[in-house]
Amino acid sequence: GSITKKLFSFCMKVVGWLPGGLGHVNVLCSVIFAGMSGTAVSDAGGLGSIEIKAMNENGFDNDFSCCVTAASSTLGPITLVVYATVSGASVGALFMAGIIPGLVMAILMMVLVSAYAILRHYPRTKFPSGGEFYTALKDGFLPLMAPVILLVGIYGGVFTPTESAAIVVCYSPYLEIFIYRELTLEKFISILKET
Repeated sequence: GSITKKLFSFCMKVVGWLPGGLGHVNVLCSVIFAGMSGTAVSDAGGLGSIEIKAMNENGFDNDFSCCVTAASSTLGPITLVVYATVSGASVGALFMAGIIPGLVMAILMMVLVSAYAILRHYPRTKFPSGGEFYTALKDGFLPLMAPVILLVGIYGGVFTPTESAAIVVCYSPYLEIFIYRELTLEKFISILKET
């Protein structure tokens, strides 16, 4: 829905002006999605088609677009949840422990994207004005609140990781149906069938 598009537009204003801009957008979107979903499959499925299409349309090689999408989607692997289930470790503690390594991985991916972009002469967008950045932030604010709800809820002791996931699962369709008015009953039924 529009949540992924708004996140993509926000990330475009934040890092799109770096060499190989859309590659950096791809990585930053994955960082945000990792905070919401924690799974590589949902990251690649949720944003991957938008990212790859945009990169290919803007002169990036298909192999590069697919590789950046596949690599960046690994920033939020579900193996922590599986490990927590098997070992009895705290999901919240493991999630928190993964933040710094995930950010380090993202920075290293962005360094590699820059190197390839310079070698292959990939495009970038112009540096955004303050007004353009503010508009993107305003449009992306509500979708950006999903990872905040998760983290504040878990680490503030308001609810468990499972409860926080349920709240975000309700929050996202709420945005699509009542705020952005993009999810109709027909689209929702189609999504359920496809899922």
